[in-house]
Amino acid sequence: AMGLAEEHRSGLRRWFFDCPPEAHAAFADMFEADERMRASSEDVAPGLTDYLRHAIHANTARLGRASQS
Repeated sequence: AMGLAEEHRSGLRRWFFDCPPEAHAAFADMFEADERMRASSEDVAPGLTDYLRHAIHANTARLGRASQS
């Protein structure tokens, strides 16, 4: 799941805007908080929004640890 989260972040960076890990996590929080955005992923699979948010936050933590090493 963290690998897919990183691929998503890389896609955002490539096609739209610079997306440091912390910004990606904030984007995931916003996606979860906004009812319209949440509905788009919940229509795909119930619980998907929370799953994606957790994967993105775990990836952010992993990347933070990697940069500290």
